[in-house]
Amino acid sequence: GPEVQYSLNHNLTRDGRSILCEWSNAILRDEAGGPPSVIALAADVTERERVRAALQDSEQRYRTLLETAPFPVVITRLRDSLVTYINQRAATCFQVSQEEAVGRHAPDYWDEPGQRLRLIEELRQKQVVTDMEVRLRDAAGQPFWALLSARILLEEQEPLAFVSFNNINERKAAEEALQALNGELAYRLQEINLLQARLQEQATRDALTGLYNRRYLDETLEREVARAQREGYPLAVALLDIDHFKQLNDTYGHRAGDEMLRQLGHFLQARARSGDVPCRYGGEEFLLVLPGLDLETACQRAEEWRAGFAGLTVNFGSLALQATLSAGVACYPGHGKSADALVDAADAALYRAKAGGRNRVEVAGAVEE
Repeated sequence: GPEVQYSLNHNLTRDGRSILCEWSNAILRDEAGGPPSVIALAADVTERERVRAALQDSEQRYRTLLETAPFPVVITRLRDSLVTYINQRAATCFQVSQEEAVGRHAPDYWDEPGQRLRLIEELRQKQVVTDMEVRLRDAAGQPFWALLSARILLEEQEPLAFVSFNNINERKAAEEALQALNGELAYRLQEINLLQARLQEQATRDALTGLYNRRYLDETLEREVARAQREGYPLAVALLDIDHFKQLNDTYGHRAGDEMLRQLGHFLQARARSGDVPCRYGGEEFLLVLPGLDLETACQRAEEWRAGFAGLTVNFGSLALQATLSAGVACYPGHGKSADALVDAADAALYRAKAGGRNRVEVAGAVEE
């Protein structure tokens, strides 16, 4: 009624009456098709408040997520490393408060010069999340390995670098320990291989002369005969024996005899082809397997060995010793088609050389069909 209207007008302040006037005018203008009404303005304000509240809620969720992340996170401006955000884990790592860090330029925690620039360049090129292992320094200056993940944010406005990292010192230490262990194992394996090779060498070599031993000869000659038969090429064997070796031992002693055997081994090894197999057959006898040699060539070589050894002087203490060789030569397939047959034929030829006066080469007789 009139009393209520009077009371309202009386209690309104000057500003209040002005607002009411504005509202009244706005309503009148809206009815006349003029500018937006108070209702429209209020709706706009309400929408903006809703958006602002949504943004605040989104930002709060975002910050909560980063604060509860199980790893340090730092967001900096790309151009000058100004910190725009740092979570509590990162602040603790670098021993700064979050309030002190934000708005300041991040200190250089990179352990190697140029790492940050390389990271920025890689971020600009890839435009995706970039992972890399880097060396950082904590607030005390102690270096540590970090697995760093980074990406550029807000590229159209002020580019920011979103960086998270995990301390992987323990993992790197384990990797380095594993690498060291692998290196040690590789070294030990090499030692084992060398030892096995040495043992294999010792198992197939004669300790005194350095030539192959009888065991190796038995395996090799069978294989060479089979290959000669398969590929159709000749194979010769030469059996050599030091003349009057027992007399040399009895006169000068076994050590002098050993030195004579050793020097003959060196003599034959130096004159063997890469494919030849020089062996100590037993005692003072030596047998050479000569793949690819025909009978005539094998006899020529045996003669060269005989003449060369006859002119060799073996020094033993104050003594200058000399000796001669007798040799028997046999060739596959004319003198035998098996390893045993060839050795038997060469042995028979050697016996004839001994019986014929020694210091000579004899050829095996033809095998009877």
